[in-house]
Amino acid sequence: MAKSIDKKNRQAVSGNNKYETAGPSFRLFMWGKIKRLLPYHILAFILLYFEDIFLHEYSILQLIKNTIDCIPSFLLIQKLGFQFRNLNSVEWYISAMLISMAIIFVISYIHFDYYSKCIAPVISMVLIGWLIHDFGTVSGASQWDIFGYRCVWRAFAELNAGLFAYQTAEFMKRCEWKTGERCVLSLIELLSVAMVIIYGVYDLPGKYDVFAIMGVFLIVTIAFSDVTPGNNVLSNRITSYMGKLSLPMYLNQLFAIYIIRKLMNGYSYSAQFSSVLVLTFIVSVLTLLIGDLMMRAIDNSSIDKKLSN
Repeated sequence: MAKSIDKKNRQAVSGNNKYETAGPSFRLFMWGKIKRLLPYHILAFILLYFEDIFLHEYSILQLIKNTIDCIPSFLLIQKLGFQFRNLNSVEWYISAMLISMAIIFVISYIHFDYYSKCIAPVISMVLIGWLIHDFGTVSGASQWDIFGYRCVWRAFAELNAGLFAYQTAEFMKRCEWKTGERCVLSLIELLSVAMVIIYGVYDLPGKYDVFAIMGVFLIVTIAFSDVTPGNNVLSNRITSYMGKLSLPMYLNQLFAIYIIRKLMNGYSYSAQFSSVLVLTFIVSVLTLLIGDLMMRAIDNSSIDKKLSN
């Protein structure tokens, strides 16, 4: 996101007035983000919708009501406050991300350099500190505080940290680093990865969320700076494909969990867990294949041409 805004900002500086390009740039940016999510979101949503009908015996009236209640989450606006029925509940993350991206773009575009270097890190620290101080954690996707869901405050804080990470990485690229310094940065990166994994594996108190966020910040900053040795080891087709597959897997996990729970009731936990992993992977590969075809259709559509010009 930061790289995209920075690029549009620099183009505006060298060409038209920033105020004149702000509106079109916002439309291009948000449409670009939404259309890259849309095919996979729609496919996962449809699967869950029909699975939900299969797993529950709804009356006609219940089905109509449930369908209407699903509309905000289908449009990914449930975290604006319209959370009537969140069918694919893991999509709170995407809804909160899109809302926060829209707000950040609006307030940062005109003075992006100043905002991302000075204002963004302060906003990030203040919001994370508030969440941990008042609630003991940054989690809480369904809790409403002040005038927004807590997950939106969290997304806003973490995306602002991402803007600062981008600027820090760009600064690091311009510096000359000695071999020893590169090795120290690699060690910091590895220790940060270990800290985040430990946080994910163990059920630690929520107040330690801040250390996981700090770890991710360091990983992202150092990785995108391209200054550590061996940074290109994982730059290959396999990791690129797994990266693309991660979104469909994230979106399809509940489909696999619900159906395996129903069909394998009474089986051991390890058998159910393994089945969920296998089914999620298979469904996600199919979702990626079909989603890519839908993406190409969107790219060639008249709607895309209107929104991209």
